[in-house]
Amino acid sequence: PSDYNGGRTASEIVNWANKKSGPAAVTLSTEDDLLKFQEKHEVFTLGIFASVDSDAAKAFLNMADGDEIHSYAISTDASVKSKLAVTADTVVVIKSFDDLRADHAVGDKFDSEAVHKFIAANSTPLVQTFSPENAKKIFGSPVQQHMLFFTNKEAEHHTATVAAYTAAAANFKGQLLFVNVPSSEQKILDYFGITAEQLPTTVLADLGSEG
Repeated sequence: PSDYNGGRTASEIVNWANKKSGPAAVTLSTEDDLLKFQEKHEVFTLGIFASVDSDAAKAFLNMADGDEIHSYAISTDASVKSKLAVTADTVVVIKSFDDLRADHAVGDKFDSEAVHKFIAANSTPLVQTFSPENAKKIFGSPVQQHMLFFTNKEAEHHTATVAAYTAAAANFKGQLLFVNVPSSEQKILDYFGITAEQLPTTVLADLGSEG
């Protein structure tokens, strides 16, 4: 048996179960496989390689096997490469939000640390909304500096504040995690000593300095 160490959202639970019961990365052998996989996943990471027996492909699969948060697929198929307009070994994050796609060229050697950071930076929306369900994903991010901005979703300030921080977040991808904390999360407001009258307000939390 395996202890459950995943998140609390439905997609995270399904992803964890799939990882434990199936391959670390699903093989996409046709363009149709790609489209079907894309329909089932809000975000996933696709490794495109010349051969699954290459050192880069093996390193990618090893990294995927150790990641219980993200969904992975792998392909060497010409039609998949053509669909994505990719020729060389590339790691692609495909998503249904923000910029829809991000590419990382593997180069001569697969750098697991760089690829992991790339996936973490591009697999989450520019702005996330805090909830108990996605807290593990937020606080488990390798990005340790979090820009927490607190708003009341029912107030006039909410829409404009979120838009402003979303625009700013694009300039700090992989450096800062932007998280909207709604006023309904009273325990979080209390922890930071924030009252409803102070909204909207912002806290820069450096999780790397805690402990």
